[in-house]
Amino acid sequence: MGDVFKALADPTRRTILDELTERNGQTLFEICARLLTNHGIGPSRQAISQHLDVLEAA
Repeated sequence: MGDVFKALADPTRRTILDELTERNGQTLFEICARLLTNHGIGPSRQAISQHLDVLEAA
């Protein structure tokens, strides 16, 4: 359970989860585009991929 809280402690990961909740089944490119368009967050695809790995592991 501690891993879940650690994963959710990052605001970018929470935003990614919000986007996935709103529209499931997005590609990595779509997630990156929505983060930039909707939230002004512009991390690299590699960074988003790492965030998704952490969320999946938790």
